[in-house]
Amino acid sequence: MKNFKICVDKFEKMVKDKKIIFFDSFEFENIILHYLDNGKLGLAKKALSISLNQYPFNSNLSLLQAEIYIHEDKFNDSIELIDSLLNIEKNNSDALVLKANVLSKMKKHKEAINILKNIVNKIEDKNEIYNQIGLEFLFLEKYEISISYFEKSLCYDKNDNSIIYNIIYCFEKNRKSKGLFNFLKQYLEKNPFSELAWYKLGNEYKKLKKYEMALAAFDFSIISDENFSKAYVVKGLLLEKLFRYDDAIKNYEEMIDHCSESSNLLFRIALCFEKKHFYENSINFYHKCIDTDPKMHEAYFRIGMFYYKRERFEKALKFIEKAINLKQDKSTYWKMYLKCFSLNSINC
Repeated sequence: MKNFKICVDKFEKMVKDKKIIFFDSFEFENIILHYLDNGKLGLAKKALSISLNQYPFNSNLSLLQAEIYIHEDKFNDSIELIDSLLNIEKNNSDALVLKANVLSKMKKHKEAINILKNIVNKIEDKNEIYNQIGLEFLFLEKYEISISYFEKSLCYDKNDNSIIYNIIYCFEKNRKSKGLFNFLKQYLEKNPFSELAWYKLGNEYKKLKKYEMALAAFDFSIISDENFSKAYVVKGLLLEKLFRYDDAIKNYEEMIDHCSESSNLLFRIALCFEKKHFYENSINFYHKCIDTDPKMHEAYFRIGMFYYKRERFEKALKFIEKAINLKQDKSTYWKMYLKCFSLNSINC
């Protein structure tokens, strides 16, 4: 990493001083990729131009030129350049994969699939190829075929959450909840510490109204990754739905320890205390919520409603007005403000 940074700094000094310095082709490749990854297309093109002057017949640098064409939406130019390279190196797998990617961007998914299928058995890194084929079938809305290729990809990298998300998406688009349920259970038998799979299984149990099994699945998700915030949130909301407010509060308090943005959690805790009629605790947590995030309009409104119900209309107006200032398009806030204003005028 340190040597790589030295290369980039050295190249930028060369450009600034307008002097040509020697780099080997591998160093040029890394410099160009660094600029492409960081969205610095101008510097990438500059590095490529200099590199091709030094290494005009280097195929990897030619492929980087094709990638730059892609960044510029010059897909036909990219295909033309790749084809010229394939005329010389017809089995260049990197060139074939790149061509498939360009064809995919041109929405020529069937052509991309044909290329990828032809090379998948000829290369070692089958994971990415199977995943790409799955994506091409997904674009064609052929979800069952897509799932089969994503599952092949998952065999090579069982912990790739992006593949799991894609499989779940395909099942949901195909409206095959039973298939998704079976996939998740089978996957978890082999990979029992997948926080994402447990989380999704919990959601499936929740849809079936098997709430205790859903809560258990969310617990396993949290055990697998204590920082997986989605599981905490959905578990907490389900506990609220089941009127288990103490358990919900405990869940949100545990999540605060693993969450940098805690205002929403403080709000849920306040709401739970309010539903339990522990109003003093509720108001304290609404204020903590505002202290953490002064733009939390919902908390201002709930405090306003607390004073409204106790006929302290002047104080209610103060908090509801703050909520309106933060969220002016919320009709509920305006209705309550006008109601409070009217009642406060009568009392005066």
